[in-house]
Amino acid sequence: MKKISAILCSFLAASIVLLASRVGAQQVQFSQPNIGAAAPLAAPPAAAPAFQAAPLGRPPAQGASGFDAYSTHPSAAATAPTLLPPTGTLPPSVMGVPPLAPQPQGVYPGGQAPALFPNGFGGGVGAPSLKLFQNVRGQYTWLGGSGGVNSLDINDVEVATTLAFPNFIYSGRPLLVSPGFQWHLWSGPDTPPAPPAAPRPDLPGSAYSAYVDFGWFPQSRFIPQLSGEIAARVGLFTDFNAITTDSFRVRGTALAVLQLTPTLSFKGGVNYINRVDIKLLPAIGLLWTPNPHTRWDIYFPRPKFSQFLYTVGTTDVWWYVGGEYGGGSWTIERASGASDQVDINDIRVFVGFDWTQPAGLKGFLEAGYVFERQLVYRSTVDNINLEDTFMVRAGLAF
Repeated sequence: MKKISAILCSFLAASIVLLASRVGAQQVQFSQPNIGAAAPLAAPPAAAPAFQAAPLGRPPAQGASGFDAYSTHPSAAATAPTLLPPTGTLPPSVMGVPPLAPQPQGVYPGGQAPALFPNGFGGGVGAPSLKLFQNVRGQYTWLGGSGGVNSLDINDVEVATTLAFPNFIYSGRPLLVSPGFQWHLWSGPDTPPAPPAAPRPDLPGSAYSAYVDFGWFPQSRFIPQLSGEIAARVGLFTDFNAITTDSFRVRGTALAVLQLTPTLSFKGGVNYINRVDIKLLPAIGLLWTPNPHTRWDIYFPRPKFSQFLYTVGTTDVWWYVGGEYGGGSWTIERASGASDQVDINDIRVFVGFDWTQPAGLKGFLEAGYVFERQLVYRSTVDNINLEDTFMVRAGLAF
């Protein structure tokens, strides 16, 4: 835990120093409680070349608030409506990270993908009605393994969709409900044989995560600059051979978001990951969108920097670099037949591209490095430090 905090906090501290140097001259203001997006310029003429840079002043599709289809972070269930200009978000859990119409912005991109709700949530007085099913999405993640001692190869496949229920408890904000399913394929670890009387640290060949995410993002009626993010994941996490009370787990995130300037927000709260060795992580940081083409999410434990790259035809392309605390926890049946619970913990840093089409197709592709990998068992089995590896992750949503 100390190593995790030191590494990610160092990333956070360096980013805050850079941010402070860029915005030091800005004046904190609260006089404009609802700052809209910059007015888009006219679309390029039909004769424009198929591959061109997006005109400045036109907020690209990633530059809008929305839902992170691909995040592993629980709060990626949706994007909070705040007072920022629209910028790109979701983002699986992980627990995350898709664009909204000219609607108040969510606090941060959950992580790995563009906005998934290009037409906005609505739900307010006079706003357009919501569609019940907002999107369908899929994601694949591979972490390589050498097949040797202390090696673990992981293949994860995830499918999910989102249902939106407008004006939840008369708040003017929707409740997002996102059922999903993950299939985890594991190969390893190939550890040395243990003494006959001692259990061997082992994993089954597969496990599953069946969950429902809930996301709600209330806006204060008394302090226009204050909003919140409340997200929870309830699910069954098991290999289906060992189903115990530990198989049913709840994860969640609670954040308060304070709009400091039209381009700068502070957010702070807690991230309840509910694993064997770690239950809570602090959640704190800044979101800075100096222009519609740049986004700094200086946020522990999921920092991310995003930059608009090009428009290819009608497809907006962004590149990004980020980090996250990855892994999960499942109940499993050991080789001995006993039931146990295991955490797979790691730190991931990655670089990638995501894209959004006006027709509604979104996607991302990224590669990264995974380190500080560890298996932590609830039983008396010794924990295992796994070898570092590389990661490839991709997803589509429509």
